[in-house]
Amino acid sequence: ADLDSNPAVLGSIAGSAMMRKAASLAFSNKKRSTVTGDIIECLGKSLEDICPAGSCCL
Repeated sequence: ADLDSNPAVLGSIAGSAMMRKAASLAFSNKKRSTVTGDIIECLGKSLEDICPAGSCCL
């Protein structure tokens, strides 16, 4: 099976990229006191940065 076209693999990669971006944004704001809630608050911005609303990335 070609992993590059497997929807499960692509979804996993996209989810991982979004979480890493959110964690990076949260750390930029909170530094060492970052907790899970801070990362969750940054998920929307993370998704918007990766795939802006109205774009054709989906």
